Amino acid sequence: MNCSGAALSLSREITRRIGTKHCILSIVLACALLTYGGVSMFIVAFAVYPLGKETYTQAGLPLSLIPSALALGSFTFTMTMLPGSPQVQNVIPCSVFNTTTFAAPVIGIVCACVMLVSGMWYLKRQAAKYTQRGTPLLDETTPIEGEGDRERAESYTEPVVAGDNTSETEGEREGAVCDASTLTPVQSLPSPLRAVLPILTMLAVTLLCSYLVFPSLDLSYLEQYGLHPEDVIGVWSVIVALVTALVVGVVTLWDCLPAESAAKKVTFNGSVGASLGPCMAVSSVVAFGAVIQAMEVFDSIIDAVVGVSGPLLLSFALAVVVFSGLTGSASGGLTIALNAVGAKYLALATDAGMPASYLHRISAISSGTLDTMPYNGSVVTALSVCKQTHRDSYKDIFVVATIIPLFVDALAIGICSVAY
Repeated sequence: MNCSGAALSLSREITRRIGTKHCILSIVLACALLTYGGVSMFIVAFAVYPLGKETYTQAGLPLSLIPSALALGSFTFTMTMLPGSPQVQNVIPCSVFNTTTFAAPVIGIVCACVMLVSGMWYLKRQAAKYTQRGTPLLDETTPIEGEGDRERAESYTEPVVAGDNTSETEGEREGAVCDASTLTPVQSLPSPLRAVLPILTMLAVTLLCSYLVFPSLDLSYLEQYGLHPEDVIGVWSVIVALVTALVVGVVTLWDCLPAESAAKKVTFNGSVGASLGPCMAVSSVVAFGAVIQAMEVFDSIIDAVVGVSGPLLLSFALAVVVFSGLTGSASGGLTIALNAVGAKYLALATDAGMPASYLHRISAISSGTLDTMPYNGSVVTALSVCKQTHRDSYKDIFVVATIIPLFVDALAIGICSVAY
């Protein structure tokens, strides 16, 4: 999606249609479309930031607001709330609760709408405040006038991308993810229709596999491995959908990839390397969770969280929120929490007549709250790509990616508690 220019093409089309007047919304929606289509946040940041910088400058908005717009579009409703999202935070609960990525669709859509509207209200409010205050549009090209500005400029770090040979060896460049702005000329970008085709394919195949293909197959052989069809349908559907979308993307966007064989090698090597990163990250988190669970204090934390009085979903959500905050990772905290208490809460919900899909959606939404700590990898990436510092931009990221999601999580708990 990045090396072919598809991500950039979609971002440009959204920005063109919405216009500079609504540049914040255009950046949020561009990020949302790409992440909902399975594109990693790292690629989204590189594809969308140049457009954000251009439109924000034209609109007279401070560039320090761009990371929070990236966060709203990438870290929140498309990651944990919208049904069908292939993001790992929406996939992990599938095997625990025997659900699909489309679990609790109505609740997810309602929460996503509330999240988007609330986040946009805050960002527009901040934009108006910064504009009235006269906040400078500081980036790497801004002249350094005062000592304070000098410190801010010196704190910026350039993100390393393929094609930048100032700090990479040849072998490192082969494993990097290419940058469409350097490898793909603007005039060779695919049309928006071709660019969106892999995303539509992924969503369509996920839906078909979840509710038509796999349920119609005889999967009784899984019982000899101690599994039930419901245990794997959700995850298998996402895997098949992503592979299918990958094939469709390669076929339809082949002529948009770099023509040189060496550049194509960089593209495919970088893609494989990028896919291994999340696998290693999740594996490391599972190992970390096993170590945490072996500690004596772990049982004390679980007892304290589970013992919270109130609705069943409240203590369950609190467990996910706490571990997401402790690990600084949505997928990490979610994995640890579900391994520890997932089966217990599934049994409690079944006894209470509560659909397992509610547990799925609440756990996913809860994971995307306290995970956005200053040391979170996605936060650091967004700030680095946008050439901003924690001092300049983290407050707004914290509001749209932590404070508002906590309120949305509470709303989801209330809706689920009343619904069942």
